[in-house]
Amino acid sequence: MTTAEHESQTWQTADYSSSVTIGEFFKTIKRNAGVFWTTLVTVLLLGVVVSLLIPAKYAAASEVLVEGAAANGQVSTPDNVLAELSIPNAAFALTTLVELLQSQEVYFRVLDASGIKAPTTKEELDALPKVFVRQKEDSNIFIVTVEGGKKEDVIKMAQNYAEEFRKYADSFRKEASSNAVQFMQGKIDEEKALLKQAENEFTAFKSANQVVDSTAELQFRLGLVSTTEQALSDARAREASAIAAVNILKQELSKIPEVRERVAEFNNMQIILDIKKQLTLLNIKRVELLQVYQPTAKQVKEVDAQIKVQEQFLAEQEKELKPNIKESNPEWDNAQRRYSEALAEREAAISRAAELQQLSDNRTNRLNQLANLTKDQREYERKLVEHTQTVSNMTELLNRVKLRDNNLKSGVQALTRAVFPQQSQPNWIINMAIATILGLTLAVVFSMVRDSVQDRVNSKEEAFLLSGLSPLAHIPERSRSKHPIITNPQTNMAFESYRVLRSNIAVHSRRADLKTLTVTSTLRKEGKSVIAANLAVAYVLNGQRTILVDANLRYPNAHTLFGLNEKPGLGDLLLGTATVNDVLQPSSVDGLYIVTAGTVPANATEVIGSPRMQEIINLLSEQCDMVIFDAPHVSGLADAQSLAAVTDAAVIVTEIGKPSKSEYKEAVSILDAASPALLGMVENKVSAKEAHLTKI
Repeated sequence: MTTAEHESQTWQTADYSSSVTIGEFFKTIKRNAGVFWTTLVTVLLLGVVVSLLIPAKYAAASEVLVEGAAANGQVSTPDNVLAELSIPNAAFALTTLVELLQSQEVYFRVLDASGIKAPTTKEELDALPKVFVRQKEDSNIFIVTVEGGKKEDVIKMAQNYAEEFRKYADSFRKEASSNAVQFMQGKIDEEKALLKQAENEFTAFKSANQVVDSTAELQFRLGLVSTTEQALSDARAREASAIAAVNILKQELSKIPEVRERVAEFNNMQIILDIKKQLTLLNIKRVELLQVYQPTAKQVKEVDAQIKVQEQFLAEQEKELKPNIKESNPEWDNAQRRYSEALAEREAAISRAAELQQLSDNRTNRLNQLANLTKDQREYERKLVEHTQTVSNMTELLNRVKLRDNNLKSGVQALTRAVFPQQSQPNWIINMAIATILGLTLAVVFSMVRDSVQDRVNSKEEAFLLSGLSPLAHIPERSRSKHPIITNPQTNMAFESYRVLRSNIAVHSRRADLKTLTVTSTLRKEGKSVIAANLAVAYVLNGQRTILVDANLRYPNAHTLFGLNEKPGLGDLLLGTATVNDVLQPSSVDGLYIVTAGTVPANATEVIGSPRMQEIINLLSEQCDMVIFDAPHVSGLADAQSLAAVTDAAVIVTEIGKPSKSEYKEAVSILDAASPALLGMVENKVSAKEAHLTKI
């Protein structure tokens, strides 16, 4: 192959990375299943052996409730009496109690109580059971675990640990209580002395200022001032009310006349009022008529005549009416009386308010004079109350501490009644879990190392990197229960891979006159014969008359795949004992003819590379549109390269994981040098997912 041809062939080169996918990882494990399972089982057996060799140990646990520091972190001490009483039975913080539980003093007390001889050397101490203490979550409960080789010793120590620690802790608690009593008694004596001194100073102050009880005096004067101010406020309100009443009555009086007129003849007056009313009605009627008629109209003149008569009658009646009688107005007299009373009330309210204002000022001055003395007296009284209360509180605390000292309850309590030992060593679950993890890790490592040492072509990426050949198609692996030749290509999804192969051969060859194709592989049994047969079917479905030639004279297979007679075939053509028409056998696929291997010549390699083979290829090409040669594998044989040299193009079939890298690379190099056009690589027996198929 020329350089230009090779460059044109690789125009569609895939870009592969060297990363290992999960699928490739599991394929590697599958290829090295023997190493993987042998390593895993071996490590698991070692885990069993190690577990059997570990000396047995037993562990027993007991729970202990210990009262320690309060939730706010406060700890009682002899200098903190309030904490001693607010944190019942507290002596140490929880962290200190954990250390005390694991202290050597408590440990030796437990040994004595359990009847175990105390150690005299470090070796004897190391041989004794070990004690571990841990806090149960965030509570005051501690779990004491005793672990050792003798089950009886472990049980005894676990049972006695809480009791011995209680005795040990109570000794500290009793001492702390005694110290607290002494401390509080001293504080009480100090406070009593201060109280006596304050009482003497207060007595001298009252004698010097002639004050018996400033607090009572202050409360009394405050009460007087408050009462006076309230009365003054009421008086001011009454004064304002009286002034307002005077103003209102004055206005009412100005509106009432002092003298009024009384009618002399009431009947004549009533007649006059009736006439005036009739005149008013006539005038209204005249106005209404004028809205409709002219003043000269008959209706208007009649009304005018009635008005004139009424006016004359009214004038006569008024002449006969006697004048009104003037007399004193009783309403004015009543208003004048009420106005005088209001003036008197106003003057009385003003006078009362003035008196109360003067009284309030006097009492306020007296209160201010007492303020300075009260400030000093209150300070003396505060000191007396403070010292008295302190003495009372301290005395109460002392009594409570003494009472608790007499009825002291231990702050340590065992919560476990029965102790049941368990075997703690060997821990089969942990040991086997570690062995499983280690075994899986080593099994994977050994599988990967073995896969690398074997130098196989383990992925299509490696195949591409070694050969530079683009993958023409990914042929899915078919079940062995199915016939290798796909009998229903129109509906079978797997056959789509052969259509892809046919199309890519046409694209990569870049030749419209491609008529002969060699199909070979690196090693035997990589599936090239099945691929060649199904590819021939794909060409037939494309409307091309196709001949499949079984050129694998060493291991013929076409007659078996198609159920045909083995002879005559290609060998007979090469020997000259048969013609082309004699060897062409029709298959079950219309348009596809098979040339079986036939009689195998003694010198198969030589006859395949002979001029006679070229003549046979030309004769077959004249009979059809495409001739596909199922050639032998390349490695160790010369048949494939001889055949590839006399055909238009060649493809190499590879089953990933079967050929070694060196074998595959060498096969590609041989074909590349022999064939006019090495089109690419066909990856065989891949998964349906890798072939991009959902159904096979």
